[in-house]
Amino acid sequence: VAYRQGSYEAENFLNLLYQGLGVTPDPHWCQWLRLDIPEPAVRPVPLQAFDRSNTVSVSLSASIAQRRLPVRVLSEVVMRLFATGLRVVLIGGAHEQRYARAIERMVGVRPGFLSLVGRTDLRQTAWVLKQSACCLGFDSGIIHLAMLAGVPTVSLFGPGRSEKWAPQGQFHRVVKAALACSPCTSFSYTPFCSDNRCMQSLSVSSITDAVADVVRLSAREIQR
Repeated sequence: VAYRQGSYEAENFLNLLYQGLGVTPDPHWCQWLRLDIPEPAVRPVPLQAFDRSNTVSVSLSASIAQRRLPVRVLSEVVMRLFATGLRVVLIGGAHEQRYARAIERMVGVRPGFLSLVGRTDLRQTAWVLKQSACCLGFDSGIIHLAMLAGVPTVSLFGPGRSEKWAPQGQFHRVVKAALACSPCTSFSYTPFCSDNRCMQSLSVSSITDAVADVVRLSAREIQR
């Protein structure tokens, strides 16, 4: 069975099953990819001030620094989301705490802004995602966890291949720059880049517009 570098990764693995057994694939298979998220034994923090319809979880997780936005840009994204009436929860692991603290300093203390970076395990993080209208994040596992939890996503891609790794379907958006050198990652190897232009080129408005679009779609689903 041929492995296609330009195909969604889940399709590559499903092709092993479909072609091996001669099964005709369901064209809507993305819709039944779901993970049951039980409520954690210990909730990370009370989220009374956060309503699912207007809460955006911003994941800071990334396996390499080249996949992240500069602190200044992501901080401006967060403040722009506030200006539209949305609330923001930062999520991520302990190794993202320095990045999170820099964003917190730029955004400042304000109602509707909460950082849980380094304060939740994976089960608690999944639960926080379930309380969100949207997950905004980089090319990382948390974006896939959000998709499997049934949460709409906006994923920011630079060196990685969005057609291969970005969540698929009508409730998911990808923001990336149209550069000749991007994507540059192949088979998990990302070459050194001196300026990281693919992420530096992403505009605040393109990101916030994508989030607003996804939040609107999410609100319709919540009302149903």
